[in-house]
Amino acid sequence: MEIFEILKDSVKYPFTDIKMLLIIGVILVVGSVLDSIGSYVDNGIVVILGMIASLVLSILVMGYSLDIFKFAIDLDGAVPELDVESNLKNGVKVLIVTIIYYIIPGIITLVAAILTSGFAFTRLAGLNNVENATAAEAASQIFTPDFIAAIGVVMVIAIVLYIIFTLLALMGEARLARTGNIDDAIRFRQSYADLKEIGIGKTLALLILLFILVAIVIFIMMLVSFIPIAGIFIATLIGAPFLVFMQNRAYGLLYSEIA
Repeated sequence: MEIFEILKDSVKYPFTDIKMLLIIGVILVVGSVLDSIGSYVDNGIVVILGMIASLVLSILVMGYSLDIFKFAIDLDGAVPELDVESNLKNGVKVLIVTIIYYIIPGIITLVAAILTSGFAFTRLAGLNNVENATAAEAASQIFTPDFIAAIGVVMVIAIVLYIIFTLLALMGEARLARTGNIDDAIRFRQSYADLKEIGIGKTLALLILLFILVAIVIFIMMLVSFIPIAGIFIATLIGAPFLVFMQNRAYGLLYSEIA
């Protein structure tokens, strides 16, 4: 399928089953409320339980998203039913695969950031009478052109690694949707081979256009959230599940070309 065909199908897809869209919306609303319960309740145990329950609901939605992904790969226009047990199991798998793909760029970026911070502290330690140094003196020693350049390099490394591993993780999740097997999903070489077969340029182009669509939807959600009392509820109930359906449908249709 061409990119704009994929996007057109993906934008329409959430509205093919309003009932399931609202069910996922309710789950996301409840999860959001539970996650922010600490703002309303001054009880540590209740807050922790709320966060745990919110995490469980998030994993449930991850697993349901994988079903949407699989349906799209199979070019099935139906919307999957909610299966709590299966969705929770698949959600855990998605979480594991995501962590595995992002742990490498995370470690590399962290090491680069630590080295850069060490450079800054070394410069600061070179000040005479560090305790009596003014903020301006400390800043002049830390924020040198070399240090700013080092920060820039770390940021570039982080962005490049994030883009690369996002593309690979997308291919890995696609294979997880097809087979349900984590081992298949974390084969980095196969992920790269799949990416090349689909086309790195095409995949990037789709992700960029999806990013624009997501930004537009989020902007609309922000506008709706200004409606007194019900605004945030409506935005989360409809906007959040719309993004879940649209994005995973688009990813699956993209991968269907080589499935």
